[in-house]
Amino acid sequence: MSLDKLLEVNLSDEDIYSLLDESLRDITGFEDEITADTLLIDDLGLDSLGFLDLFFTIQTSIQKEVTNEQMRSLILEELGFEKRSDIKDMSDGEKDRVAYPQLKVKNFFNIIKKQLDPGLSGVDFDKHSEALF
Repeated sequence: MSLDKLLEVNLSDEDIYSLLDESLRDITGFEDEITADTLLIDDLGLDSLGFLDLFFTIQTSIQKEVTNEQMRSLILEELGFEKRSDIKDMSDGEKDRVAYPQLKVKNFFNIIKKQLDPGLSGVDFDKHSEALF
């Protein structure tokens, strides 16, 4: 068996949701119900340091390293922004200001799924996400 296979992280959908739920509660102190449609900024109050903490926690948990630029790309793809001409011409900071307020728990769930299995890139999880949450 290869080293890559030994280091591979396999998480069920429930494990991913639990990881997100626990991480978001630890970072934000939020005590109410967290659902798939909970907004990370408006509902949970996640700020820029909170996002960094969330990125680091997820990367550590799933044993995948992602640069800030790669994470931005994953977020833009998840939100369907990567091909929008009005977004392409923006600075990174402007992209963040447009994208981050729209992020929901289900978006991060989808990003984690795609990191664990890159073959899932491009899959529309919205069609299936209600069954997961």
